[in-house]
Amino acid sequence: MTIIVKQFILSNDQYNLVNSPEGSEFRLEYFDIGMGNVSKKMYDQYKVVAEVDSNNLTETFELMNVWNQPEKITVLNPHHSLSVGDILVKDNVEYVVDNIGFKKLEFTNDQ
Repeated sequence: MTIIVKQFILSNDQYNLVNSPEGSEFRLEYFDIGMGNVSKKMYDQYKVVAEVDSNNLTETFELMNVWNQPEKITVLNPHHSLSVGDILVKDNVEYVVDNIGFKKLEFTNDQ
């Protein structure tokens, strides 16, 4: 079984926008990801960064942070340690890494 890892990786322009006075709307949306809330708009900017040989979300979290079994991880793109707001895809269901644990990715009408 494989779990797909998706992350929001800031481009240089986005990094500069987050840190500028003009980027207040984008900054709030980006920081919302850090609270485990992913809007449809921000979701479209996630990229697949790795595939993990696991069928367990908690194990995948540990593998992507401890790296004690690198043979279980296929890196596809530049990435960072797995953290809140990242997305894991297991059995075609997407889960967001939350402050504690994981929650199924669902969008509300106002996102």
